[in-house]
Amino acid sequence: MFASEVKALAELDDCPRKPNLSLVRDALFASSLDRGRATILEGVSRLEPGHWLRVTPDGRVVTHRWWNTWEERVQVPSRAENQVAEFRGLFEDACRIRQRSDVPVCTLLSGGLDSSSIACTVSRLRRQAHGARPGTRMAVDWQRSFTSSLPGSALDETAYAQAVVDACDLQSTLVTADASDLVGQIAAATHVLDSPIVSSMPSVSAVYAAVHQAGLKVTLDGQGADELLSGYSAADVVRYYAARGQLARAWEAADCAGALRWPRVMPGEILLQESLALIRGRFPVRTTLRKALGLMQAPPAVMTGVPGQALPPLSDASEMPHLPGANPVTARLYWEFHDNTLPQILRHYDHMAMRWSVESRMPFLDWRLVTYAFSLPVEQLVARGYTKYVLRQAMAGSVPREVLRRRGKLGFPIAYEWFDRADVRNSVRDVLYDSSFEQSGFWEADAVRGWFDRRTLAPWTFEESSLLVRILSTQFWYARFVC
Repeated sequence: MFASEVKALAELDDCPRKPNLSLVRDALFASSLDRGRATILEGVSRLEPGHWLRVTPDGRVVTHRWWNTWEERVQVPSRAENQVAEFRGLFEDACRIRQRSDVPVCTLLSGGLDSSSIACTVSRLRRQAHGARPGTRMAVDWQRSFTSSLPGSALDETAYAQAVVDACDLQSTLVTADASDLVGQIAAATHVLDSPIVSSMPSVSAVYAAVHQAGLKVTLDGQGADELLSGYSAADVVRYYAARGQLARAWEAADCAGALRWPRVMPGEILLQESLALIRGRFPVRTTLRKALGLMQAPPAVMTGVPGQALPPLSDASEMPHLPGANPVTARLYWEFHDNTLPQILRHYDHMAMRWSVESRMPFLDWRLVTYAFSLPVEQLVARGYTKYVLRQAMAGSVPREVLRRRGKLGFPIAYEWFDRADVRNSVRDVLYDSSFEQSGFWEADAVRGWFDRRTLAPWTFEESSLLVRILSTQFWYARFVC
């Protein structure tokens, strides 16, 4: 039996209802659930990306991998400025061909570099009359943009999005996030995605709903750039430069890594941490000594009673792939792009878009751009205190300066301040204190309840609210797919 969604299989009487406990644990610790063939339900498997599957007449199942990005890398120019120029050309063409449409194409504009680069590139192509070629169908109305707005929240990024709207003369729609029935929104998103969710999904769903209500069918989204160009972390780049004795570049990368954290961490602390990690990698230290030195720390979520005794312990084993000739930075990006972070993001966005009958197109996932980016040197990824350095250079003069120089980015989050509201707290408490909350064994129910009650005495933080969303979503998933 096969289907495009787990919920379709779950309607069958003989569908397995046993949870994959390792993936449940990973869901609670914000790890990706889309790795390899396994799904969060034991007995339900996924056809991996870049593979085909054939069922033979005698009932055998045969799979074969037909695409391997690492084997498709290309030769890049030796000069840095030529590398940037070629990247720019590939990105422009990726945006151009994704404008082919018989219906209007709009842009989801978050205020970050990635979506802003798409909007500004499309605008430039259109205004230079290079966006369309004879014989191609190009969307006539391309100037609509949609942005999630969080009024009064520290996470609101509409000012950056507005700078792009003004620069490109776009028709902007602000989708004001709604805290009412937040718990219900989390439950609905969990049902759509067939799995526990990350905290941004209610806001993502609201934006696609607004696109649908406006009568639009196609969006351009900026997914993929962070995993492709080292947008999430610069810590391994610190080690990369430090190991080569390039201390000035290591310091710049440490400054970049500190700026990406919430709250910001000073570059000296990052450099010290990564230098110790480098030393530990070359000269292993006994576990007892590492604990005594404070070099091993339990995940903060353990303090809430998560995970419970039913879940296996966290593993220290590395899942990084072996890529012949790859440096550690590129290997980590390849893992994020193919095996860890991005696959779950793409499934989430695809499900949310399809929920509202919207087609999501992603220029950064153009196969030509992907193979080119994985061929670039580390110096084009993190440099001079910035991630995604090649993209910033390529977009200089197109993207507004205040967006081009941003170093922090959150996407479409929900406002963590919402959990300070009495109505939201009451709705959460109804879930946590229901008798069914104790059935799964995924957590120590009393410990989670005690943590939640203590947290109501002080303002919530982004990390704590994200953990709470994962707990609630896992409970909704368990009730829907296992019980």
